[in-house]
Amino acid sequence: ECYSSTDEFAYILEPVGRWGGVITTHIRGEGDSMVESVREVIEIARKAGCALEISHFKSCGMKNWGKDIHTAIADIEAARAQGMDVTVDFYPYEGGSTALTTMLPPVFVAGNMTRALEKLGTPEGVEEFRRTSSELYDDWDNFCITLGWDRIIISGVVRPEKFGFEDATALAAYLMHSEDGKTAIINMSMSQDDIDTVARLPWSNIISDAIYAKTDTPHPRMFGAFPKVLREYVAERGIYTLQEAIRRMTSQPAARMGLVGRGSLQKGNYADILVFDPAKFTDHATFPN
Repeated sequence: ECYSSTDEFAYILEPVGRWGGVITTHIRGEGDSMVESVREVIEIARKAGCALEISHFKSCGMKNWGKDIHTAIADIEAARAQGMDVTVDFYPYEGGSTALTTMLPPVFVAGNMTRALEKLGTPEGVEEFRRTSSELYDDWDNFCITLGWDRIIISGVVRPEKFGFEDATALAAYLMHSEDGKTAIINMSMSQDDIDTVARLPWSNIISDAIYAKTDTPHPRMFGAFPKVLREYVAERGIYTLQEAIRRMTSQPAARMGLVGRGSLQKGNYADILVFDPAKFTDHATFPN
């Protein structure tokens, strides 16, 4: 929603605040503009008068690792200290999942994605994409530069494809044009230290953010997010106790979303019970498989 303003979102969401709801939202940028984007959604929630869950809370781009996440956390803590209801969620992987079209600069799209995809099928369009994707922008995170094409994994294509392109830009242009923008990617954009920092926050929830792309190689979080936490964050690295991890997967998010009768073992609640052996229950999903 790069064409919508802060005040517009606050106006649209006013009924959410009036009825005591929660907005669960992406932020505008997760790379160079992450801190400003967190401040923006806090301002939107303040103006709308509603609770805020910042989804997929993370810092992308190598030069931002180890610093921006701490600045954003300080901003959230300040809002919470002022009485705002602000929380976050995260998934336990260093890679995110999205569409290849997120690599297209807004100046190239110019408000018309259909036309932009058509342009990518011409030599002139490929050259324009190469030029616009080699620049940094104040209002858009250019992962072509801040991550680099070598950290972008093609995770799902619609039809059989050919190889032998002169560079990654030409391949990306061809894929977006030939597949009508439906190509799925994984961007290896995060630092494990930053993820651990978010995981340790008392007000962070664990999610999977499963995107059901039509591919045999989706992001592993689709199947592995929760067992990965139990294997790695509990058994191997001790970030959580088993009880704490399960609470962040069950009663805490259920309470956050106002789900009555869910998420805890109490008389009268729904009997949503999973019995498992902690020594055997583990994740098998990987990025290649």
